[in-house]
Amino acid sequence: MSKKNILFPFCISLLISISLQAEKIDELNAKGLYHLNKGNYEKSLEAFQKVLQLDPNNSFAHYNLACSLSILLEKNYCENIDKIPEIYKHIQKAVKLKPSYKKKMLKDPDFTPLQKELKFYQIAGLNLANTQNLNLVLTKVHWFGPANGIYGPKDGIIFYSDGSFRYWKSELNEEGNIKKIYYKGNYNIKKSNIYLEFIELVPNFKKKKFKGILQKGKLKILGFPNAFSDDGSLCSA
Repeated sequence: MSKKNILFPFCISLLISISLQAEKIDELNAKGLYHLNKGNYEKSLEAFQKVLQLDPNNSFAHYNLACSLSILLEKNYCENIDKIPEIYKHIQKAVKLKPSYKKKMLKDPDFTPLQKELKFYQIAGLNLANTQNLNLVLTKVHWFGPANGIYGPKDGIIFYSDGSFRYWKSELNEEGNIKKIYYKGNYNIKKSNIYLEFIELVPNFKKKKFKGILQKGKLKILGFPNAFSDDGSLCSA
């Protein structure tokens, strides 16, 4: 038998095998999406994991596997906090394979717990030199100062889309309970710089106006006692 005659049935068999695997992948992706929409997250995880065993570069499975894990994170943050690196791994893979997911992830409610973190927006490829993007990140991310032992962050800052902000400091009251004291102000952004002005002078501060910049994952405000990050140590002892 000639090589041509040998190769022909082999090629046909290979094409049939590839076609059947593609059908299996489509079936599993559909099954995973069905369970995701129905709230059966463990079953959706199982389906998307099987897809990735067959096709490690399946962007749809990577993205929706990340969605499933993120929803579980939101339901019980501290119990599932160790899943965060895996979620980011699948999001990064998904956007690398299919860049259009960068835009989709920004508005996807499945990623609500991650939309409070700076890394989420870095993966989405937002250019923070753009005033609109910088304002989006400032208002979405939760900013915390360093942790104060078991009592959590000692201060933090919340930015609002209307141009106002609230700076808070944690203080122990007489009963030994943590109480947050809030100080209001307004901010604006010019050329990647953030300008803040308090309505009233904050105790132990020497002025009301400050200049800040988002740099290397930290929000640094000149004249403040410390920098701020998205790490709130929410699950610390």
